[in-house]
Amino acid sequence: MKNSLRRSIAAVMAALTIAGCGTLSASAETPAYTSETTQEISLRFDGSPIVMNLGSSFTLPTYTSYFFAGLSITVTGVSNNCVTVENGVVKAVNAGTCTINITLPSGKTISPTIIVAMPEVTLDFSKQDITMGKGEITKLTKLLSEYVGEINWSSSNTKVVKVNEKGQIVAKRTGTAVITAEVGAGQKASITVNVKKAPKTLTLSKENITMKVGQYSSLDCTVNAGAAAYNLKYTSSDPKVVTVDANSGKLTAHKAGKAVITAKTPNGKTASCTVYVKDLPTEITLNRTNVTLKKGGATVLNATLPDGTNAGEVRFIPSNDKVVSVESNGLVKAIKTGVSYIKVKTAQGAVAYCRVTVV
Repeated sequence: MKNSLRRSIAAVMAALTIAGCGTLSASAETPAYTSETTQEISLRFDGSPIVMNLGSSFTLPTYTSYFFAGLSITVTGVSNNCVTVENGVVKAVNAGTCTINITLPSGKTISPTIIVAMPEVTLDFSKQDITMGKGEITKLTKLLSEYVGEINWSSSNTKVVKVNEKGQIVAKRTGTAVITAEVGAGQKASITVNVKKAPKTLTLSKENITMKVGQYSSLDCTVNAGAAAYNLKYTSSDPKVVTVDANSGKLTAHKAGKAVITAKTPNGKTASCTVYVKDLPTEITLNRTNVTLKKGGATVLNATLPDGTNAGEVRFIPSNDKVVSVESNGLVKAIKTGVSYIKVKTAQGAVAYCRVTVV
């Protein structure tokens, strides 16, 4: 029994002693290039270097077997400060080349070269230019791909626009300034910021709107000539009735009722729109259900909805358009002798009929 146990232990230790070519994989998430970026790294024993992206990290594998639990790889002798090692996590902190000594559970030591590379960088802004009102503060939207290093911000005219280390800009006075973001790899991108006067007046595109449940609509704002407001904010007095996107002014009607939508500039100017939301109709009626017309004659069919409802579009559809024609406003024209049924229908499916006889 003892000999059998020794043979089993020897087999396990042999499995943990890797010589010549081979790899041990340290599994991790796919690189996302954030401040917590991880990479999937293979520890190679054939002299091949380990390549890491600046700011990324990987976790050294831990071995667990039937006989041993938690047999860990350890690291000593990090050179050139390219990486740090803490609690089994190797992190690339400086671009360049360094070596580390890795001791396996079997006692074997390898000393691979680690190359810490600056990844490819795509740096751009979502817009080429923006216009702000004096006194406004906003944070520029930046589009960065595969980069986790420091971004250096600068303004071509700090008297007009100031920018801090986080990309937040302040419109100081009227004029134009170019804001530039630059990364360590030498890539940079710029955006032009135009500063106008702070607004004195604010006007909405609509003073009131009637909507039906489930419908979408939108509001637009304008300020007085020569002024600007980049960060307009919209609010709803009753989000249960109507919600509004705080930045775009898009409206969504949720239930019957009334809500006031208010737009506000950064310097406190406001404008409002009253939104009335009506229920969807469950029925529709026509003013006539049976009509007789002479050839060439005409009549108008009026559709009525229950009080407090809003159907949106109402369609008139003839069963025989060779006998009569019908327009969107309910105007029926007799074309030739015969019978045709006019169906009126809401978008929600409520219908009513009128029989038209042409003599």
